[in-house]
Amino acid sequence: MKNITFEKYHGNGNDFVIIDSRGNELYKNYKTNKIFDIKNICNRQFGVGADGVIFIEEPNEDNYAKMIIFNSDGSEAQMCGNGIRCLVEYLHVNDSMNNKNIEYKIETKAGLKIAKYINDEITVKMGVPILECQNIPTTIEKKINSIPSHEFIEKDFNNMGYAVGMGNPHLIFFVKDIESIVLSRLGPIFENNELFPEKTNVHFCQILNRDNIK
Repeated sequence: MKNITFEKYHGNGNDFVIIDSRGNELYKNYKTNKIFDIKNICNRQFGVGADGVIFIEEPNEDNYAKMIIFNSDGSEAQMCGNGIRCLVEYLHVNDSMNNKNIEYKIETKAGLKIAKYINDEITVKMGVPILECQNIPTTIEKKINSIPSHEFIEKDFNNMGYAVGMGNPHLIFFVKDIESIVLSRLGPIFENNELFPEKTNVHFCQILNRDNIK
């Protein structure tokens, strides 16, 4: 395998290997010839170490770029909020333009996402949350206030979980004391729960007051 140039970025600690495949055959070669193994690249002991790999491609329409993202297990995701922010930072830093863009329109499998780069901060218009079970996707059938909801029981953990889609699936728990949560144990259990056929991101939240959630 020939040497491949990449850069690594993180958004809120969510880290990604970014490969710019505009003007070259890197993404095409990965898809057709599997010139490298994404699981090996993302391995934190023997590889670069990352939560995922992002390819930047030329857009299909009149937009700035196209984002293709793979999870650390090699599966393709639709999109990721922190990931697209990393991609936009890469574009802003590396693309040689006399006047740096403020707005970046990025094509993703979850549709067109619009990011803005203002005062060194990147925000992304993520769109309306997806609550239709089949589109999250989840096989949860019960809903509370239109949100797919299920009571999860795992040893000493018993709590209502809420499923929401943002181009990829999310499972959200509200707990009284977030410090009591053992993320390394509960996270993988719920990530691979059978109610989520494409796995899911897992969040534990503690409401501090009307204005703040931890």
